[in-house]
Amino acid sequence: MKQEPHPPEKDSSGHTHAHEHGAALGGRAEIILSLLCGALLLSGWLLDRTMDDSSRWPWLLFVGAYAAGGYYTLREAIENLMAWQLKIDSLMLVAA
Repeated sequence: MKQEPHPPEKDSSGHTHAHEHGAALGGRAEIILSLLCGALLLSGWLLDRTMDDSSRWPWLLFVGAYAAGGYYTLREAIENLMAWQLKIDSLMLVAA
């Protein structure tokens, strides 16, 4: 007898989370990327305060922090839009 797969369970925010988060990083990718975001922001801020105004390094670190911090939010927003769902996370991403 063939068993039907169970639909993914929803968490407290209403997300089904049928996707894997950070398989390459052992399931802790979101926290690692959040810490990386903070480290890049701090590094960019420190470099901006110590280097001359023509340096591009601080801005590159800020862009890297934005990408690291927003990766999963962007990915989830794209999944929501492809499913024709508009959720608060997607709206916050557009506002940022």
